[in-house]
Amino acid sequence: MAGERSPKQFDFHRRETRLSAQARQLHTDALRVESELVLLLRREWFLIQDYNIQMLEYLELQLTCEIMRRKLIAIRKQRKRLSRMF
Repeated sequence: MAGERSPKQFDFHRRETRLSAQARQLHTDALRVESELVLLLRREWFLIQDYNIQMLEYLELQLTCEIMRRKLIAIRKQRKRLSRMF
């Protein structure tokens, strides 16, 4: 029986091999999850950036409307003053 493994050694080797395979699988899964997380974070960043751009455009539109409204009020007042003069 020289060179043969005892049942305990054989079980230990199988268990070690199985645990090593599980460790590799966990490492692969961790890398996959990490990659997905990076993609989600990038997507979130782009969405936030897009939201900020849209918000700035909205604020610019609001300011433009306010300026135009004030100009219209000024024009109406001026027309009213002119109509009183004639």
